Amino acid sequence: MLEMARSLVVYGSLLVFLRYFLPAIFVKIRGKKPAKILEKNWKKDNVYLYQIPGTKSMSSVSPFCIKIETFLRLHQIPFESGLQRRDSILNRGENGKVPFIELNGEQTADSNLIIPKLVEHFHIQEYKNETDANIGHAISSMVDFRTFNIFVHYKTTYSQPIFMKALAAGFVPDKVVELLTPIVGEYLRSEMHRRVNETIGIFTDDQFNELAKKDLEVYKGLLGDKKYLFGDKMTTADCTLFGHLSATFYLRQDSFPMRTLSSEKFASLAR
Repeated sequence: MLEMARSLVVYGSLLVFLRYFLPAIFVKIRGKKPAKILEKNWKKDNVYLYQIPGTKSMSSVSPFCIKIETFLRLHQIPFESGLQRRDSILNRGENGKVPFIELNGEQTADSNLIIPKLVEHFHIQEYKNETDANIGHAISSMVDFRTFNIFVHYKTTYSQPIFMKALAAGFVPDKVVELLTPIVGEYLRSEMHRRVNETIGIFTDDQFNELAKKDLEVYKGLLGDKKYLFGDKMTTADCTLFGHLSATFYLRQDSFPMRTLSSEKFASLAR
């Protein structure tokens, strides 16, 4: 029994290394050279979306991946994102991360570069005027950088087992994930907490709750009694906010942001 447990730990550690650490090493070795196009037989104007896996209730655990998939579906842009593109080992964008897309034999990485690329290529008119476009950009930036890091605090502090299992879906057996979560999960938690601390600061749990509540109040105020942030039509800002709220809500619904979002006060934002 002890020998079997040791084998599982060794096997699982190898899988985790291959999935999470080898890609980073690969990117460092490769340097900033343009990434090779993975889809050799690409179809004209068909988007190939690469993202990390999700759960039964969400397409990806990454809010940035959900953001891009939502945008593609919203504008009925033909795209492919099968299992082989959701669960790759070495497939990363030029910046070493996901999501990234391939379109007509060219790669674009990072959600904040992907959407402008799609808007230009498919001639999409999102906002009524330049002022709305600027406000939309400001909202997306706040969600992507400030709110994202606040939510990361909850994901890595209180949802570690669920988060780890979702990341390893289809690649690492659940039993192995359970054995490795205390070790790998602790490393991931400390690393993500370090990034959060450097990005928005060091806070107590109560202070994080205040920050999260304030952000949700801002989005609720911006939405008002409208269907979407800018009226009856969804925009990139809506896709961004939806990606971050859904990636947090469907991961664990009893976290503070989601308890707040589920309250009657925020019913308009949660619908």
